[in-house]
Amino acid sequence: MLLDLIKLVITVSVLAIWAYPNTLCACGLDWEVPVNHFDGANARGYVSYSEKIGELDLGGNLKLPLIVTFKSNEQGTSPYFGNGWKLDLVEANVLQTGEGTFVMLQPDGWNNLFRRSDPGSNILNGSAGWKALINNNIITAWAPCGWKIIFNKGKIINLTTPENRRLEFVYSGALVIAIRENGLVKFNIEQDETSRKVKAICFNGKHVVISLDQKPRVENVGGQNVVTGIDQSLKMIMPSDGSTKVFEFAVDKMVDPTLKIIGKDGSERVLVWDPRTKYILEDNGWHYRIKPSEDSNENASIERSNAKGQSELWHYDGIRGEEIVQGIDGVKKTTSWFTQGILAGRLRSIRSCYHGVTTLTQRRFYDENGNLARINPLAGSRKVEYYIDKPPSRTIDPDLTQIVVKSKDGVSFIKVAGEKTVEIKRIGSSILIKPEEIVKNK
Repeated sequence: MLLDLIKLVITVSVLAIWAYPNTLCACGLDWEVPVNHFDGANARGYVSYSEKIGELDLGGNLKLPLIVTFKSNEQGTSPYFGNGWKLDLVEANVLQTGEGTFVMLQPDGWNNLFRRSDPGSNILNGSAGWKALINNNIITAWAPCGWKIIFNKGKIINLTTPENRRLEFVYSGALVIAIRENGLVKFNIEQDETSRKVKAICFNGKHVVISLDQKPRVENVGGQNVVTGIDQSLKMIMPSDGSTKVFEFAVDKMVDPTLKIIGKDGSERVLVWDPRTKYILEDNGWHYRIKPSEDSNENASIERSNAKGQSELWHYDGIRGEEIVQGIDGVKKTTSWFTQGILAGRLRSIRSCYHGVTTLTQRRFYDENGNLARINPLAGSRKVEYYIDKPPSRTIDPDLTQIVVKSKDGVSFIKVAGEKTVEIKRIGSSILIKPEEIVKNK
């Protein structure tokens, strides 16, 4: 059988897996600034802005970026950057969000959803292979590649690398004042002697100076947006290299809260959100419409448009195994994958829709062992590709103009051509297949 001979196709150029968090890396911690499909809006539809303010170089090729993130739905106040912000490395935490569900804010800035393995179990299963164990106030989370994080009452206290390097987070009250490795301070803060507010972050001989200012607290009362108070939030970041950024919080004419970001070059960006839902409304000419999921732990459907009449859409549904992306060209691409069993995570199909006409771009079939057996051709194409160990004794679908079968070494190949007589050619040999051996693809 052909299926017994086919192994695995390794290329899927059009597959885009978006795992929100924001996207999780294949294993462990990513240590990159989180990237969303729409810059400025996370997968739930909230304003999300991240800034890398430096890098903690611990030697031995271990470098941890210091990433500060603002989210419009963040109700807490960072002791470092004020209301709405978090310094991800030192403010990593675990929160229970529902019956049997937990969200871990990783020290690299990504969110990871965990669920109990069974009702009442103290074992949690997370995304990207992460697992966790609950033991009273201690939660220990680990990835299959060796990263491990320990939380006490939801707050990070230890981080262990795959090379078994262990970082200890030192607290003064609710504030991480230092990170130590083998007793040596690698990261610390400077505080105002009078107010005890954080005024600088120190690492590798560098100082990142922080200043805070007023941020209007906006609430929707009786259907009207009202400024009900003032919070302290980030105003300015002044790294050692001089690349200062300014952040100005205000309200617009609709009393919707705004965040203006002013770059070193004077460029400006304004983000606007709804004070009631916290969902993003505008971002420099793009107007957003958010359709939240019925499950608060899942992603929203996000659509945006601009004054040019252009529109875009994105929705990633991890439960159904489906991602929908529409670009400004109006083409809507739906990528689906298997969510359970041996094929979990494997591509199922790709469809494109334009002006109401849907085209099956690609569809994949697998054998009982989970190996790829066949890729249906692209729309309008008469070509199918396989990877194999040796030539098949017969091919499928003689109506195809061409079938190319590549071996795993990427060198030898078989070309099947013709309508009635099909000849298989291989480098160094030639095999003739009789017409009666050809079977039609059902």
